[in-house]
This record gives sequence, structure tokens and C-alpha cells, in this order.
Amino acid sequence: MKHLMFVIISVVLLQACASHHAYQPAGRDGYGYRHTKLSDTSYRVDFKARAIEPGKAQDYALLRAAELTLEKGYDWFEIIHRDNHVSHKHVAPQAGFQMMQGRSIQRDCGLLGCKTRVSEPHNSLTIAAGVGEQDRGIVTVLLEINMGKGVRPDAQQVYSARELAENLRAAP
Repeated sequence: MKHLMFVIISVVLLQACASHHAYQPAGRDGYGYRHTKLSDTSYRVDFKARAIEPGKAQDYALLRAAELTLEKGYDWFEIIHRDNHVSHKHVAPQAGFQMMQGRSIQRDCGLLGCKTRVSEPHNSLTIAAGVGEQDRGIVTVLLEINMGKGVRPDAQQVYSARELAENLRAAP
């Protein structure tokens, strides 16, 4: 039973270490945000992430559009084109291996008090494996935007960059 619990805890810890924050510049794997200049005031903003809710991906794409607008010295942006795509990929289970060295501390508590045991430094090999196939959704959001200064046009797809960025950063 202790061995099974150790394997389960190891799997959870490995998955936690492997996760990363979705809102970041795109890396080699293409996940994260990037932008492409189309003209002096027009940009395409792409955001791609795996295992994230489509609404959260949309928020991240809008946040990047707002930040880019402010970086370029503009006040507002208008969404000219928006495209959302969600794809599902079935992936086989993956195995993880980790070599750990250290002391183990075990604390046993009962009616008569607690005992603490510290073992000598040791090496152990932790092997973790998933069971069954996993469904990993990949969300891609594409925004084509025009930026402007001054009075914001009264249109449905026009956003104040500063206000939107503040609101999205404050959201949980």
C-alpha cells in the first residue's frame, strides 16, 4: 500500500513539474503568444495552448493584443478578424523517470504520541506511468487588429487597451 501511494504521489509531482504557465511568448514548440506586423497600425496576434479552456485562451489573446497596443504607443484596438480553433489529440500514456537522492523523514503519530525517523541519504529510482489514453485539447486563437489613438470609436469590437489589460490581469 505504501509503495502504491509513493507511485501516485510521484506521478502527481511529475505532472506538476511538467506544467507551465500558458501566458508566455511562444517557444520552439509554438505554444504561447506571438504577433506579426501587417502594417504600421495592423497586427496579427496568435495564441496557442494545450489543455486550457477556450475562454481562457481568448482572454490571453486579448491581453496580448492590449499589451501590444500599449507597447506600440496606441490607446485602443479594433478586432478586424477573429478565429478560434480547438483540436483534440489522443496521446498514448507517457512514462516518466526521475532519480532522487536525499533523506526520507517519516512521522508516525498515534494515541501515545509521535515518533520521527530520519533515514540516511539514499538513492531511489522513481518510475511513474499513466494508464489509458489521454485527450489533450489544443486551443488556437487568432486575432487581426487595427490600433488607434485618441477617442475610441463606438463600435462593438473596439477595446481600450489599458482598461482591457487591467481587467484581464486582475481576473483569476
